[in-house]
Amino acid sequence: MYFPGDPLFRHDPIFQSVTDPAARQRLIAEYVHDLSEPEYSLGYRWDIVLDGPRATWTEGDQ
Repeated sequence: MYFPGDPLFRHDPIFQSVTDPAARQRLIAEYVHDLSEPEYSLGYRWDIVLDGPRATWTEGDQ
C-alpha cells in the first residue's frame, strides 16, 4: 500500500516493477476525509482485490 503524492515512488523497486498505470493507481490508497480524526489520524481506503482483471498486484504476479 502506498500513499498519494509520495515523492519516493520513482525510487521504489516494487512500485516501479508495476508497469501498467492503472495497476499502479490501485496500489495507492485513497484519502477519505470522513475516516480521519482531527489532530489524531488521517483516514485512507485501500481495497485488496483477490482475483479478476482488477486484482491487486503481488510479487507472485510477475
